[in-house]
Amino acid sequence: MELKMIADDLGSSVLDDPHPDRSTVAFVELARALLHAHRNPPAQTRERAASLVPLIETLMLDPKCSDDVITIWAYTNGAFKKGSPIHTALHRAINPGNLPMTDEDILMKPWIDKGLRKGLRKGRAEGLQKGRAEGLQKGRAEGLQKGRAEGMQKGLSEGLVKGRARSLLDVLELRSLRLPSTARQRILSTKDEQVLERWFRRALAAASVEEIFDEPLSASAGAAR
Repeated sequence: MELKMIADDLGSSVLDDPHPDRSTVAFVELARALLHAHRNPPAQTRERAASLVPLIETLMLDPKCSDDVITIWAYTNGAFKKGSPIHTALHRAINPGNLPMTDEDILMKPWIDKGLRKGLRKGRAEGLQKGRAEGLQKGRAEGLQKGRAEGMQKGLSEGLVKGRARSLLDVLELRSLRLPSTARQRILSTKDEQVLERWFRRALAAASVEEIFDEPLSASAGAAR
């Protein structure tokens, strides 16, 4: 990011300037404050150093500002003595874990952090995509298995009903009982296996077809009409 001073006086803060980008304001204010502190050693106080920490943290949180963090630290490391309030405060902000890092490591840290954030975003995206694909595949497999089971159950049930109806008709034919078309239709249209089983047992001893049904054929025919 090209440094464009938006303040005429290095001693005046730019934090209240009407600029829409917080990162830009933070970078310019850091540059202004560091230049002013370097030219005015009495301004290098602990309080002033502490006020710069939120500004460098703002830059570190913005992936677009890796170069700006490097620029600020390079100037700080060259312009201020190690152990000075400003050098110490910015060093701790960039390396909060106080890890054993060289100046070169600290210069590279923004790029390392940027790479880690990019890798984390990519890993999350790939993990989400893989999870969705596996979930979809599992859902399809479970749905297919459930559909097959339900289809087999339905087919088995329908097959048993048809078998019961056919057995009933065979018994009536073997016993030479007169079977009106209405009775045949009633038997073939019944889907309740237990009803067909009850009719089958009655057919073994019934004297006529009418005796096997729960209600007379004439009544069921009238209901159907």
